Amino acid sequence: MKTVAVISRKGGVGKTTIAHLLCVGAVWNGKAAALLHTDDRSPISCRRPYHYYDCRNPQNLMERASNLGSRSEAGLVVVDSGGNRPKHDAWIASNVDLALIPFTLSPEDVSVALSHADELREMASDVRFIINRMPPRTRLSAYDHDLLDQLGPTDVIGHLGECRATRVLLGNDPEDGMKTPPTVVNNAARSLYRDLTTIVNI
Repeated sequence: MKTVAVISRKGGVGKTTIAHLLCVGAVWNGKAAALLHTDDRSPISCRRPYHYYDCRNPQNLMERASNLGSRSEAGLVVVDSGGNRPKHDAWIASNVDLALIPFTLSPEDVSVALSHADELREMASDVRFIINRMPPRTRLSAYDHDLLDQLGPTDVIGHLGECRATRVLLGNDPEDGMKTPPTVVNNAARSLYRDLTTIVNI
């Protein structure tokens, strides 16, 4: 199985949403998937077609990631990396197939993402970006284009438009399991997963 970390030093950029969407996308494409929760927030009650593990303890994370990553089956392990913990992030970055940094089109987000990417690449990590809450291309301002121009042409592997329905993935599931997400969520999950597979052969 391939292991991908959704990682950022900036809060509110959609790490957890993107982590769940990637798992949903993998499952809908017939692959096994697991999400490793490392955020300080309490894990949700998750009854979904992908595995969900509490890995807030670094030792649990290392063991679980190693065990899942060594499996020969086709599938995806996603590490929801949580907050800004340099030592933790360093271990994650050096033990995954790809580090994904989400950001929104704001000067602060872009600056933090670029700086973080440089540090992760010094650890020999393969790093790419995902743009969250991306406006439609027809509504991008000259200012937005200036921000995008700071990124390498192959560094951004995908984007996620404004999709409030993705909130359904962030809460507890009912006892009888996850309800089928709305079509817009399923489409976003499939799209992000396809974008990922242009970089990682799952």
